[in-house]
Amino acid sequence: MTDTGRPADWPGHAIARTRAAVEFVVLASERFWQDRCTQAAAALTYTSLLSLVPLMAVSIGILSAFPAFEDVRDQAQDLIFNALVPEVGGAVLGYVNDFAGRAGSMTSAGVIGLMVTALLLLATIEGAFNNIWHVTTARSLLGRLLSFWAILTMTPLLFGASISVTSEFLASADLEEQMPLWRQVVGLLPLLLELLAFTVLYWLIPNRPVRLRDAAVGGTVAAVLFELSKAGFALYVAMFPTYQTIYGALATIPIFLMWLYLAWSVVLLGAVVAATLPDWRTSRLTGQRRAGMQPSQRLMLAVGVLRQLDRARPSGRGVSRRRLLEALPVSGPMIDAVLEALRRHRFIERTDEDRWVLSRDLRLVTLYDLAAVLGAALRSDKDQPVGVIRKLEGDWIGRVTALLEQADHAQRDVFARTLADLIAEAPEPPAATPAVLDRHRAGAAE
Repeated sequence: MTDTGRPADWPGHAIARTRAAVEFVVLASERFWQDRCTQAAAALTYTSLLSLVPLMAVSIGILSAFPAFEDVRDQAQDLIFNALVPEVGGAVLGYVNDFAGRAGSMTSAGVIGLMVTALLLLATIEGAFNNIWHVTTARSLLGRLLSFWAILTMTPLLFGASISVTSEFLASADLEEQMPLWRQVVGLLPLLLELLAFTVLYWLIPNRPVRLRDAAVGGTVAAVLFELSKAGFALYVAMFPTYQTIYGALATIPIFLMWLYLAWSVVLLGAVVAATLPDWRTSRLTGQRRAGMQPSQRLMLAVGVLRQLDRARPSGRGVSRRRLLEALPVSGPMIDAVLEALRRHRFIERTDEDRWVLSRDLRLVTLYDLAAVLGAALRSDKDQPVGVIRKLEGDWIGRVTALLEQADHAQRDVFARTLADLIAEAPEPPAATPAVLDRHRAGAAE
């Protein structure tokens, strides 16, 4: 330790942390482009434009059903559009209220179509998030409808309740005189609300368990970038009034579309940050520059997973993903990749209680069989020749094929032990009898 209380090698720690942060930024940036988030933002922009009026109509209808929220409705709309939509929020709010007011005279078929359009936005958001988190199994149709309906009904109620409570709290006391910094605290409320909303969004929407800490980090990044984007976009519109010059009175539409695209890009970037954190931790655990595992690491982890499931087999209940993560201290993506590979090759299955159980007798499966299905062997099918690729010609092919065959036979011999034998518990050493202890003491004395 130095006199300042820092570790003696603190420059090395600072450099290592900086290098790790740069690697994470590079990894997140690459994932943002690889997952086609720009196209997803465009799709969400178009869907938002179609779903804005239905969502407002549903929200107004829900708030109108509760007399306590009658005075809150207009205040909530003003807060949303003026705080979240820079420059053109008032004009957009006027159009939306006009369209939503006409929705009250629609027929039953029109109302159903309105609800379907509102649900379309939530389905598009879920699809974009599942793509970012690389989810391969979607929720059931009933589960999606129930979750979407809960979001549509509970969000307006919770938002209205929070505004109502805040208004009453502000009116009950002159806090600005008692707390000189109260105005600054109130100014941070939009940022805090955005942070909370993004965190909940990243935590609940993907069909995959997301750590609350990762969701909070992604929510923080999205909230900060959202506020910076609002300020930058408002400054751009004020300094470069190109749209007003070209479109005139219709300038609200392209400005609003540009803002929606920018906003959704920020939301998806925060989701990428939350989804990349586990992969980044995986890359640090495996020692590789990019997220992923070597074939040998994948094989080792698969044996560990099968061992945990075999130990839980007598109970008949299986093992949850959370329990596997507790028993095997690796990252979530590492466990998910191995579980999916084992399930695809019918080594394990998932129960209705979201637990994992064995589906094969490990006494009949060798380590070579497991390595073959996980890509850790030289061949994945014993009936296919090693290394043969059609239309390749040359005298070198025979020599290389012969070496590959020798290596495959050697690996098959080394990996010939069954999985049940490998994961069997080591027998307890026999208890030492008094006579044995006396001999040991006598030997030690000599």
